[in-house]
Amino acid sequence: MVKLSLIVPAYNVQEYLSRCIDSLINQNIDNYEVIIVNDGSTDNTKELAESYAERYLFIKCITQENKGLSGARNTGIRYAQGKYVMFIDSDDYIKSNSLKKMINVMDKEELDIGVADFCYVDEKNNIYQNDSKPIKCDEVISGRKFLKKSLEVKSPMMVWKSIYKKEFLIKNNLFFLEGYNHEDEHFMPLAYLNASRVKDIQMVFYYYYINQNGISKKPSDFEKNSMDLIRICYLLKEESKNINDDVELKQLLQNYIVFLFLSSVYKGKLITN
Repeated sequence: MVKLSLIVPAYNVQEYLSRCIDSLINQNIDNYEVIIVNDGSTDNTKELAESYAERYLFIKCITQENKGLSGARNTGIRYAQGKYVMFIDSDDYIKSNSLKKMINVMDKEELDIGVADFCYVDEKNNIYQNDSKPIKCDEVISGRKFLKKSLEVKSPMMVWKSIYKKEFLIKNNLFFLEGYNHEDEHFMPLAYLNASRVKDIQMVFYYYYINQNGISKKPSDFEKNSMDLIRICYLLKEESKNINDDVELKQLLQNYIVFLFLSSVYKGKLITN
């Protein structure tokens, strides 16, 4: 049985893809697969991905018409054969031999979600520590309690920080909103709200590349990003209405929604003088 599926959406990332895939190859685990979803690239991403698939039996390359990051992730979930899945953005990379510990914790604790930590890396390969407040929870708790702790310390809602049991994702129909940017801000609260067993694995494994050409960094996309985030705010608001057994969690989630809404208006310059 495949233990872990690493899903890598790839769109016009010929400059970064090798660094990403090489880091996934350099792991001390068995029975895992790497699924590269070439999302309609127009550069040499497809050829590069296929060259890896030809050299390594555990690497697969799936090519589809451009559906965006969410669509590529959803394709990866549907093709994944692993007990667990992770999402790796193609311009990022992970620490060598870091995945074995995460899998062992998932197995031992029978987790739905295992959450770890990350560092930032710039174009000169300078590494910066993630300066957000730690969640400080080394026990298994419910997803609702974990979401509450995350909201309290304003922990980043990033999909790639975690490892997920695939059965949990499928059972709860946890797929990504296609056609939207800022999909992580929608996916993570829903994942936590549905999870029974979550734990902070308390290790740094992920290197997030500060890509100035990324989806969220292009000025030409600011308005779309903002409008997408506003739509996500309304979707999360509807979800918050279903939280009737925890007043504190409901208030924290609503505060988070207000923060996202105000940020979207400001960054998108949707209000002018």
